[in-house]
Amino acid sequence: MYVRELTAALAATRPDDALELYGHRLRGPGAAAVPALPANATLHRRRVPAQALSLAAKVGLGADRVLGDVDVMHWTDYVALETSRAPVVATVHDVCFEDLPACYTPEQRVRLRAVTALVVERAARVIVPCERVRLEVVRHFAADGERVDVVPHGCRPLPEVPPAAGLGRYVLFVGTLQPRKNVERLVRAFDRVRAAHDDVRLVLAGEPGWLSADVLRAVAQREHVLHEGGCDGARLSALYRGALAVAFPSLGEGFGLPVLEAMHCGRAVLVGADTACSDLAGEAALAVDPTDEAALAHGLLRLVEDAALRATLEARGLERAAPFTWERAAAKTRAVYERAVAP
Repeated sequence: MYVRELTAALAATRPDDALELYGHRLRGPGAAAVPALPANATLHRRRVPAQALSLAAKVGLGADRVLGDVDVMHWTDYVALETSRAPVVATVHDVCFEDLPACYTPEQRVRLRAVTALVVERAARVIVPCERVRLEVVRHFAADGERVDVVPHGCRPLPEVPPAAGLGRYVLFVGTLQPRKNVERLVRAFDRVRAAHDDVRLVLAGEPGWLSADVLRAVAQREHVLHEGGCDGARLSALYRGALAVAFPSLGEGFGLPVLEAMHCGRAVLVGADTACSDLAGEAALAVDPTDEAALAHGLLRLVEDAALRATLEARGLERAAPFTWERAAAKTRAVYERAVAP
């Protein structure tokens, strides 16, 4: 989503720029569908193995020469390709693997730590989605804070569709089912909501991720919890618009896009306190200690029972979310490119 939306906004706001897009897994099993591209963006489907690029770099042929000559190369995720000439801008979405190690496998932590250290070392400029991540990158990876730029993500309005039907009253969670999202604790806390309101259910919209066996077992044991799985834009929009409220008590995020989406759809949101999500939402969300199951249950009950509170948070959320556009993100990203190439 980050690459797709940023590309579209950069192409629209800077039509004289040429955007050269490179990626892996563009074909074959697991490859995502590639949307139509703007006129000034080109998708290169060259299947150049990463090992070949690494060997080429050792003889002076960096990725910017093998893939195509560019003025600046943007590493948009966990990738570090040597370049011959072009300065590098790298996006570090989060470093939660450092502060929440129990939410990752040992192998994941080793890999993520190594590639993030390499990215931070090699990049002329580093983009992060919020100030909290900037401070964490500086703290954990000894980065020069002066070359780490905060560029918040945007949010494209979801399709205007009718609210989801046939689900009754429900609270919605959106996100991958993995430990950092705190879904297992959310499911247990929701038992207390169900005990007080037997007509309210919890709907989980998201695919299973790593270390998800426990939460899937917890879901299977509860008739009042519905796992929708992954959703397209129209279905996701319908789920947001039909929900009583949205619960996103993640233990840690780089940004928290579901929070922004929920506010854009006019829904009251519960978030984990002292996280990037609570920073993003400010007074427009109900923040609770995400590690305290009783506090989480109390917050959920407040949102279910207090229509006035929901209305207040909905109004605040719409106002809070409005400035977060991909056009603004594109303008800030383009400014980072210019700083990267400046002598």
